[in-house]
Amino acid sequence: MQLYRPAKNSNSEVSETSIGKMIQVPESIQNILDRSCADCHSNNTKYLWYHEIAPISYVVAYHISEGKEHVNFDTWGKYNANQKKHIIDNLEEVIESREMPLFGYLKLHPDAVISDADNQKLLDWIKTLESKE
Repeated sequence: MQLYRPAKNSNSEVSETSIGKMIQVPESIQNILDRSCADCHSNNTKYLWYHEIAPISYVVAYHISEGKEHVNFDTWGKYNANQKKHIIDNLEEVIESREMPLFGYLKLHPDAVISDADNQKLLDWIKTLESKE
């Protein structure tokens, strides 16, 4: 298992289809997305040393793959209107219920915890997306 590693999710280039290129994202919101969402919901994961060890490397790769299936903020411009509406509805639901970021992720990444104030900012911003898309 250790010899055959899963592919990494690292692309440091900002995609032309990323959400920040497609719509105006306030800096405070972008900071929350970068800190708490981007590892699993973009094309650029910040890997830590223990991500290199099997079976953790496989679990991490699986979570990233699953996360990007729900929303990839680097490919926002490739989603059609129906997909965006579905994603926005899901974002609102998981942020409101605090399902995201995942509990296990937060245990290992305490800086990714979203405060109550930031959670409300994120929810307010998500609601503005409905009118932009």
